[in-house]
Amino acid sequence: MSVKKFDETMQSTIDSAKNVLPEKSSLDLQCLFAVLLQQPEFQGRYPNLESLFPNPPKLDSKAENLKPDKVVRSLFKDSRLDGMISSELVFKNALFHDELFEGLEPNERIVLQSVRARYSLDEYKASSTRVRLVRNLARFGSFMTDE
Repeated sequence: MSVKKFDETMQSTIDSAKNVLPEKSSLDLQCLFAVLLQQPEFQGRYPNLESLFPNPPKLDSKAENLKPDKVVRSLFKDSRLDGMISSELVFKNALFHDELFEGLEPNERIVLQSVRARYSLDEYKASSTRVRLVRNLARFGSFMTDE
């Protein structure tokens, strides 16, 4: 029985990164994030990010061994879910990593900050805490209208 290290989307991301990086190069956060944004699960979700982190052009030769740099290794370590590295967690952790700002112009940093805020809001809207609060508020509102 083989043990999978990455979920399906993350494995596809790694395979795609091998096509855009030269042999014996390291996978950095910006490249990983750009390739991750091109995966069907993330494509179109945040179009503003796709313009900030365009997919690098494919090379003629494919890198067989791709070594993640220190930041990406740390990101993978923090993105484990049920023993596998989860693409959703990698996306979230990469999005909020300060190194993602490197190389961005001030106006591009503002776009990244707005995407972070939207992501946090979307995550809060789906949280059980919000559902519980809305349920309690709805109950309180009905008590106020009772005679």
